[in-house]
Amino acid sequence: NRPGVSGEWLGTHSLPELGRKRVYSNERAAQRFALGAAGAYPDVIIVGNIHNPRWPVTFLESLRATGAQVIAYMHDCHFATGRCAYAGPCKMYQSGCDETCPTATQYPALPPELIHDAWLNRRRIFGKGGIPLAVNSHWTKRFALEAIPDARVDVVHYGLDTDLFSAGDKAEARRRLGIPQDRVVILSGAVNLQDARKGGVHLQAHFQRLGRQAHGVVLGANSDVIPGAQAI
Repeated sequence: NRPGVSGEWLGTHSLPELGRKRVYSNERAAQRFALGAAGAYPDVIIVGNIHNPRWPVTFLESLRATGAQVIAYMHDCHFATGRCAYAGPCKMYQSGCDETCPTATQYPALPPELIHDAWLNRRRIFGKGGIPLAVNSHWTKRFALEAIPDARVDVVHYGLDTDLFSAGDKAEARRRLGIPQDRVVILSGAVNLQDARKGGVHLQAHFQRLGRQAHGVVLGANSDVIPGAQAI
């Protein structure tokens, strides 16, 4: 960063007109986005979830014009498919997502006629010599390389603030949370346990199979729908 410049930028929090209800074309919005980023004189720009604000992946190309190193953080499958965040059993991302996409109307939806171009754009943007991908697991890395074999992909696991969180007494923690002292504890969580993509059904089956051998603790919305587990 340059002297006297903090380098801190709030992204679209400071440019709400570029969010989900943006009033500009994609091309104009990309230009304004890049200008906002350039004003912070960044050395590195890390871009994560772009499907929530409904940005096309081509937004990332505009950021490269700032001269900063741009890195895309891939926490789901969206950067490697034609549009979907979770491919499930579909393998079209390997050969070419197109208008026959079986989930085109699901979040994040995209008009079928635009899907193949979006798939091609990802191969161009993240392929050889393109924007590198940082992923949150080795599974995600394998998926990315199955989809874009010449992409640069590195695993960067989620971090934990050890000044805020640190190991404590296990017995006391169990007492406070009402967890039996003599059981193996299985902790799981998701944003929404009723979302089929989050595996709540499989989690429920495991807890039912284990019975009293283990004590399940589940975090997230609708945690109480998992019988046999303690919702927190």
